[in-house]
Amino acid sequence: MIFSAYCPKLDRVEKVGQLMKDKVAMKLYGTLEILESKMDTLINELEGNLIKSITGTDFYCNAFSSILKPK
Repeated sequence: MIFSAYCPKLDRVEKVGQLMKDKVAMKLYGTLEILESKMDTLINELEGNLIKSITGTDFYCNAFSSILKPK
């Protein structure tokens, strides 16, 4: 199987990054420090279940379950 160098549908970090971008994009922040503070807050609010729900796709679940099936 060949994948391109940039494939956001398969890159889990891209999905978390998109969530962060959706929370801060198209808003005005008075200073860079305010934006950085908002980003820090969002990062600290990320929980394991939220990360799992964002990154846990059928593609990954099926791929890992087929590899890790007991023989």
